[in-house]
Amino acid sequence: MVKISKNTHNLGSLDTEISINNSFDIVEESIVGLPNSHFVFSDEINTNYKISENEINKQRLNYLEKKVSPLLISLIKYEDFEFGRSSESIKLVEQQLAINKIATQNWFNGLYIKFFMSDEKILIGLLRIIEFVDVNMLSPTAQTIALASLSHSNDEVKELAVRFFENWISIESLNILNKLKVETPWLQKYINQVKKDIEIELCPY
Repeated sequence: MVKISKNTHNLGSLDTEISINNSFDIVEESIVGLPNSHFVFSDEINTNYKISENEINKQRLNYLEKKVSPLLISLIKYEDFEFGRSSESIKLVEQQLAINKIATQNWFNGLYIKFFMSDEKILIGLLRIIEFVDVNMLSPTAQTIALASLSHSNDEVKELAVRFFENWISIESLNILNKLKVETPWLQKYINQVKKDIEIELCPY
């Protein structure tokens, strides 16, 4: 068995140990709820196992897929998103990003791919989460998802993607939108307005 000592900040003399068994199953309950902390791996005990970051991320991704996905999907199905306000699904994703950013991004991208064509309600819910979460926490996954969403057949999905680029004011956003043409009049009008706003904001010429 390998021991992981958890050094905490501003928690007095509290020192928590997390055990990892030979199958590398991480005890999730021991690490949630302790923000601003880091793990120090100790090799005090001889072992034939070498724990890599890839293995840790793999185990985290497996946990997200089996335990967190059902909860997130259920929240998206039954909660109402309000512009500018957080929701339980948003809080859930932010919590997971704070624990393991890389694994959570891969997990979120996997959900997006899974529901891209199969369930527009869940897909739109995932996009609304991206709209609220700090882009730095989901970058570059958020940008990749936004680009893919511009090709979706649903106008609401496209609109959300355009809104992302509107919020991410940049030359890259402008270049992407300059190449985007849609058949829906109201959506094309929105795209044209966003392009003008970005040009004014950046003054690229």
